[in-house]
Amino acid sequence: MIRPAFFLLLFLVVLGTLEGTQSQDHALASFSIQEGACRCKKTRSTGNFLCSGNATTNAKGHLILIPDGGQVRNESYQNYFSTFGVALYEQPIQLLNSSSQEVVSFNASFSFQMEQGPKGAGDGMAFIMFSDKGMVGSAGSSLGIFDPYGSNVVETFAVEFDTYQNLDLDDINDNHVGVDLNGARSTKFISAPFDLASPMAARVRVYGWVDYDSSLELLEVRLDKSSKKPANPLLSHSFNFLTFFSNEEVWVGFSGSNGYCDCYSHYTIYDLNFSSWFPGPDVPSPPLLVTPPVPGPEPLIRRQNTTAMTTSRAPLSLVVIGGIAFGSVAIISATGFISWCVWARRRNRLRVQKASAASPSGTEESPMSGFSESLQIFTFKELELATKNFDDALILGEGGFGRVYRGQLPGSKQLVAVKKVSSHSKQGAREFQAEVRIISQLRHRNIVRLLGCCIQGPENFLLVYEFLPNGSLHDALFTQNPRLLSWAMRFNILQGLAASLDYLHEGWKKQVLHRDVKSSNVMLDDDFNAMLGDFGLARMVAHRQMPAAITAVVGTYGYIAPEAAMTGRFTPKTDVFAFGAVAVEIACGRKAFDERHPGGFLVNWVWSKMAADELLSCVDNRLVGKCDLQQVELVLHLGLLCSHPDAGERPTMHKVIEILSGTREMPSIPRSKRIPEYSPDAYTTRMHRFTPTAETPLNIPGLEPQGQISMFSSNTTSILGSRSYSTSGVDYSDSIDYADATYKS
Repeated sequence: MIRPAFFLLLFLVVLGTLEGTQSQDHALASFSIQEGACRCKKTRSTGNFLCSGNATTNAKGHLILIPDGGQVRNESYQNYFSTFGVALYEQPIQLLNSSSQEVVSFNASFSFQMEQGPKGAGDGMAFIMFSDKGMVGSAGSSLGIFDPYGSNVVETFAVEFDTYQNLDLDDINDNHVGVDLNGARSTKFISAPFDLASPMAARVRVYGWVDYDSSLELLEVRLDKSSKKPANPLLSHSFNFLTFFSNEEVWVGFSGSNGYCDCYSHYTIYDLNFSSWFPGPDVPSPPLLVTPPVPGPEPLIRRQNTTAMTTSRAPLSLVVIGGIAFGSVAIISATGFISWCVWARRRNRLRVQKASAASPSGTEESPMSGFSESLQIFTFKELELATKNFDDALILGEGGFGRVYRGQLPGSKQLVAVKKVSSHSKQGAREFQAEVRIISQLRHRNIVRLLGCCIQGPENFLLVYEFLPNGSLHDALFTQNPRLLSWAMRFNILQGLAASLDYLHEGWKKQVLHRDVKSSNVMLDDDFNAMLGDFGLARMVAHRQMPAAITAVVGTYGYIAPEAAMTGRFTPKTDVFAFGAVAVEIACGRKAFDERHPGGFLVNWVWSKMAADELLSCVDNRLVGKCDLQQVELVLHLGLLCSHPDAGERPTMHKVIEILSGTREMPSIPRSKRIPEYSPDAYTTRMHRFTPTAETPLNIPGLEPQGQISMFSSNTTSILGSRSYSTSGVDYSDSIDYADATYKS
């Protein structure tokens, strides 16, 4: 049986070879522009680059992003004020398939040169992807691809080679590489291993590689002064293009700019090689990445949709034999790969079915219903091995719904965080189901990634997350031996948290209410970027739909919005309230609630300092003399605005992002805290259900009884006042996180 099948394969390969390259797979894009072959359509009727701004090509066939150094090299630096150039490859490239939610993987390689003027380098250049070929940006720090404020006008991805330090963008220095996603403020950056810009006489060429693996959602950037591709990346960044791009096609190219100073650079691009493919069993394996070519006398342009030309004079028979051999190996390899994919998918489906069948009785539906098919289903044995049988020494944290363990997956070096959810109450099962349903579908650079899950009988629910080595923001700020977070790091964390909440509220197909935003749920990755986690209390609703009231208030003391405590209704503005509490925690270095401090609630204390015109006295002592006080004051004002007792006065998270980035002015806020007028009837109706256990009045920022309304009679208790209570057969234990404190009126 093997021999006939083999000869059938050979016949098909020979047939395909003799037919030539007329049949093409449209899922694969590839082009190569060698040195000397760059042509701008702006200056020629034909060309391979669409050039705008100051971009052009010289007589040598090099792409010049700023006016040709050979023509204006000796002119005054004023000639380079606010200059920029953008050059995009003439044809769009498919980046994603919106219907199947697939993203391409791609390899890009190129070589370039940045010649700096006598008084220093310009702002830098970038490898870019645009969703609109007609986009024209601004000079200076905007690199020709963003507006004057550094915001995107169209969907934009860029790997910047930055040679000017812009403090307003939190640049680490004047010689770094960064990843820009829809904004000039880099989401990931690192110092360059050598000077990117060189004196004009030096003529140092730099070689770059930008690779993206969509199956891993991983971008890698490499740089070197030789054409040999380094084994290890200079910069790695994990993200999904679906989070930032909705257009299926993008335009690939380069940009560069100079600002308003006596420093400037000339930017020269020598070549560009690009290939992309949709990973999966039904498409060919990715082509080998071509390293930037060594300069040669015979420049060629190779494109997928043109007839291939060869200077080889080998006999046709050798070409056919070579094609047969290569094609046979490729088909056999592809067949094996397809078989493996089918087996892996079938195994995962069987695990899902088994997990669904093992869900505990009493839940309305299986915790596995509605999960993302990309989620990996682990066996309980695998997670036992990963955590050394759930060794207490590996515990990372513990909450009302279970413990989190550090683990290493068997057979790999991948570290994970394994959350073992208690199933002794329906609340634990509900939390598990919420996380499986919601976070498994979310893709954002500031949201913790759920890798997989496991159900073992009615007792064990487990969630497997990516491991984040720097712990939580709470640990970094408040542990006994805290790692001092610089102000720049804190501000970046706050921006990341804002971006994640904006995505949850407005950036996904449904609106997600987190309902438990707090510093202990903000994790920190390798570079101390914010990663929002713990979606056990989250709820998913349609956009513009009013969420229904719930039977019990959920959340954590110090972060619960007053209207949520009164009505049980959570909205995006209740998440904004909690964000404000985290913002003042970051600026003050104090917990949102701490009974050891006057008033207990940090937000109230900051309001009192605001009223006394002593706002800056709130600043964390560890930051004194080491921070931008104007920026700290902005964060304090913003924190109070977000934690305003009146939900209508709070901004949306999108406006918060604009305020933090400087593109929107900070609204004025009152000098003292206002007490909203709530309906006592509505509150009494809600509160009479609870069995009184103590005389503990509700003490939430914005709901303090100060004579305006009477919150409780003498025999009424706060729903936050006891650790566990039960009414009408409903278990409300663990709905609220408590500090070990006695609350007093």
